[in-house]
Amino acid sequence: GMAVVTYEGVVGRVLRTTANTADVVTILDLLSAVDTVIERSRSRGVVEGLTDELCQLKFTLRTDDIQVGDILLSSGLGGVYPRGVAVGTVSRVKKKQFGITQDVEVKPTVDFTKLEEVLVVRDQRVEVLEREKAAAAKAAADRAAAEKVAAEKAAAENPSPGASPSPKPRSTPGARE
Repeated sequence: GMAVVTYEGVVGRVLRTTANTADVVTILDLLSAVDTVIERSRSRGVVEGLTDELCQLKFTLRTDDIQVGDILLSSGLGGVYPRGVAVGTVSRVKKKQFGITQDVEVKPTVDFTKLEEVLVVRDQRVEVLEREKAAAAKAAADRAAAEKVAAEKAAAENPSPGASPSPKPRSTPGARE
């Protein structure tokens, strides 16, 4: 599921591809889910499709500070959508009298009626993880080599007490080298 975006924001994710086309599940789809953060209050939630024009923000606490006009950005969690891409704007908030969540309606930042060109963001999680693992392994090897050199240098400068000095090679008179 590679992310599909425009300059306006998140469009959706790639479902399947052929040689020349890609099927995209938009954020308006009922099966779509985008982990988001509200730019102003940093409250979190998941944007899911609701109608052909609107989404809903789910899993927000009733006590979360959410207001009409708040901008929702992708959080980057889940590894599909890059962090910080606009997803939508809060268009309606209905705080429940009881329960732990509130109803939040979201208008996507992308105008799906005028969508012409999109950008498909290649899934680079595996490549990033491999680079991070390689960098960590190199750093560990460099540390181990530096510690070994330091230990050898310390041992050469300060031989331990009671240790016999290293035998020096003797030359035997009349021996040829």
